[in-house]
Amino acid sequence: MTHSFWFLAVDALAVYRLAVLFSQDKITDWLRTGLRERGYQTVSVAALGGERTTVVHRPGIIAASSRWLFELVECPWCVSIWFAALAVILTRFWPEGWQYPAMLLALSAVAGWLGERTNH
Repeated sequence: MTHSFWFLAVDALAVYRLAVLFSQDKITDWLRTGLRERGYQTVSVAALGGERTTVVHRPGIIAASSRWLFELVECPWCVSIWFAALAVILTRFWPEGWQYPAMLLALSAVAGWLGERTNH
C-alpha cells in the first residue's frame, strides 16, 4: 500500500467516528431502539412483593438477526471492526471517493473529542 501515514490517521479517526456514531450518539438512538424492540420483548412477571420486568428473546429468525445487530451496534469495539474493514476496502478500491467522507468523519471525531474536553 502506497498511502502515507496521514491516510492511516484519517481512516482511523473516521472509523472511530463511525463506531461512536452508531453505538453511542443520540442521532442513531432510533436505530438501536428499533433493533432492541425487534429482538427482545419486555415481560412483566408477578413476583412476591410486587411485579418484576424481564427481558426475553423474541422467537424467529428476524428477531435473532435484530438481536445480533443490536448487540453489534451497542458495542463500539464490535462495530468498529466492520467499519475498519469498510475503510480498508474503500481505501483500496475507491481512494479518490472515500478520502473526502473519511476526512469529514475524522474532523468530526477530532472536534467531538476536543468538545468533550472543553465543556467540563
